[in-house]
Amino acid sequence: MFRIAATLPSEEGPAVPGTVQEVLGKFLLLFSAENKKDWEAIRTGLKTTFGAQEIKPESLIESIRTYFKLDESNR
Repeated sequence: MFRIAATLPSEEGPAVPGTVQEVLGKFLLLFSAENKKDWEAIRTGLKTTFGAQEIKPESLIESIRTYFKLDESNR
């Protein structure tokens, strides 16, 4: 999911069902930007695609929230 998030435009995407938004919101709750251990592993996995490019957890999370139109009720 985060590999896809790194390629999303910084604008809202097409409408998706509320159930998809709900699942994405729950998914993001599992990977808060403050969880350094998980994000270290995620960044390591992303290096195979993005090399040395700086990957910020906050940016990836916000990309998903924006593109899939996740509001407070989905967080």
